Amino acid sequence: MKLSDSNYGRGALVRSAMVLVGIVPALLSCGPSAEDVTEAHRAASEAKLKSFERLGEKVGKLWSKDYHSKPFKQVEGVVLDFNEDSPGNALQLYASDFEDLQKEAKGEYHSITWGEDLIRDISLLLRKGEGSLSRKKTKPERLRLKFQRLERIEYVLVLKEKSLKSADLPPQFTPNKFSSGKLDVQMFLYRLKDQELIGSFPVTAGNSPKLFFRDPSEFRKKAMRDLSIRISVAVDKELAKYIKVAPRRK
Repeated sequence: MKLSDSNYGRGALVRSAMVLVGIVPALLSCGPSAEDVTEAHRAASEAKLKSFERLGEKVGKLWSKDYHSKPFKQVEGVVLDFNEDSPGNALQLYASDFEDLQKEAKGEYHSITWGEDLIRDISLLLRKGEGSLSRKKTKPERLRLKFQRLERIEYVLVLKEKSLKSADLPPQFTPNKFSSGKLDVQMFLYRLKDQELIGSFPVTAGNSPKLFFRDPSEFRKKAMRDLSIRISVAVDKELAKYIKVAPRRK
């Protein structure tokens, strides 16, 4: 083989590689854009948001007379799943979250976890083109998962606060030393599509004694987040007496 033939072969390989380098990004960019994903899910998600609005009106009319246990209706073959990924079919909200959503404001401790952000983010995106999901860097796949999460929701767990005692620090600060907070709620489990109340009962929870902090400035946020998690654990334990509940993943 002549040297020129060898050089020709190497040149051909280089040219082929350069063509592939140009083709691969083009192929990767052929998927749906964020705008495509949004429009594909718009109708189903807007319908789901309307259901939440109707539920919010019902929750807003709850008074102290409603704070009594309501026997759970039989729900065959249902497993409540509060996790974000599939098959998550349930969402936890506080009654006051519905007011916060109307004002497009953020609640205090209860919005740190569970449901409010999902509804707010998708609502702002669909109605105003704003919010965290409207940013150019939001990937279409992340958007798709958010929309699918909303569209899967069939049951809504509403916690109505009855009383809250915040955790306190002693006069002389000592790391990891505090008096526990306590939260009393009335739990209402609704089926979203027909707004039917499946059951209701009271739940109480306090802070975990294993709450670690080294600075007073981080205490309040940690204590509130811990209380939010503890009340959810207590709710799931009570719910499990009447209906199957999938473990919540952290």
